[in-house]
Amino acid sequence: MRVEVAGAEYRAGSAYRFVPVDRLTAEERSAVGNLADDPEIYALLIPLRDGAQTVKAIDSQTALVYLTLREPGPLPSLMRAALRDDLSAAVARLVLDGVLEIRTGADFVSGADAVALLNLDSNPSDPRGRLARLSIQALRYGQHLDIQNVQTLAGRLYAFNRLVLTPSWGQRLPTRESTAVYLGIGDDRGSVRPPSPGWVAQGGAMTSSSWLAWHSGAPISRAGHGPVYKLYVSPQPSAVAECLRICAEIVRKRGAHALKVGADVHGLLRPDKLVAYFGTFESLGEAAASLAPRLAGMPAHGVPFTAEITPDGMLSWGVDPPRQEHELAWTGESWRVWVAGRLASALVAARTASNSGEPWRYALERIALEGIDPSIWVPSQGVFAAGTGA
Repeated sequence: MRVEVAGAEYRAGSAYRFVPVDRLTAEERSAVGNLADDPEIYALLIPLRDGAQTVKAIDSQTALVYLTLREPGPLPSLMRAALRDDLSAAVARLVLDGVLEIRTGADFVSGADAVALLNLDSNPSDPRGRLARLSIQALRYGQHLDIQNVQTLAGRLYAFNRLVLTPSWGQRLPTRESTAVYLGIGDDRGSVRPPSPGWVAQGGAMTSSSWLAWHSGAPISRAGHGPVYKLYVSPQPSAVAECLRICAEIVRKRGAHALKVGADVHGLLRPDKLVAYFGTFESLGEAAASLAPRLAGMPAHGVPFTAEITPDGMLSWGVDPPRQEHELAWTGESWRVWVAGRLASALVAARTASNSGEPWRYALERIALEGIDPSIWVPSQGVFAAGTGA
């Protein structure tokens, strides 16, 4: 049975405790960090029990809707007027996250149990490209893991397609120093040099970080606190040294303001082992166009949950949020961490639902509501825009 979203009856989600930011305890404020000081955040919704829900931060508009619907009723007229054509998608996000519950007969439901009521597309588009297919494989894998903790499951999704640490690789790269030598940027004394002229070490050459990172002297040309675009370069470990040399030269000339590579053998075995950062999508595109012919024919690895640029999966992209996200479990983290968190939450929720179908399909429906096309993993421009939602 489907309902007319605008005319349905709702109530505030029963799985959360509503806490205004200025009523947080010292322990709660410490847990959420400086998000509590964000002027756009009015309150937190804290889960009453463990499950698919995570702590959510909501703005004043969403808080008003939540408080109004503590007594069941229709959507507030101000919400309908403010969102207009975006109402159905915004309400669907709130219901699937459990912030609101929608009436069905004598009961109210939320999460995956509400899918059939919300007119969602139950047949996501087929994956287009190697990385999209790899992402579906990751979701199918996650669906069958006996993991109920969202953050743990998200970590497994995030790490999908990581290569196994074999004895051969472990013996070849036992230390950070040996890894830097392997990359062509270190020596036997432990010093590390930039991968090409124009790069400056970020935070010291050899630190406890899992990355070797550099910044360029180029100014970050982006509007205000706009998004940071990430170019993933994903060679097999055997080709990473040559890829780093080529990439460092080209992306700096095309306006990259930062570059990082895995600092040890574990970093080189992960798919997202080499990443360049740009202030505009145009500069990222120019860098990718210059890199593609130079890297053609090299063995590619492939980064799940990123938007494919080259068909072999060597080059892909994502975008980091311009400000801390409303999903606190993934606050301040990267594009792939944010995506993996959303997908993991959806998988856990779908397992306990009575009529959501296969969990991996529900996860695709849920991520599509965030403005991400799961057939190619391209985010819309409004993915991290502020607005009513959680």
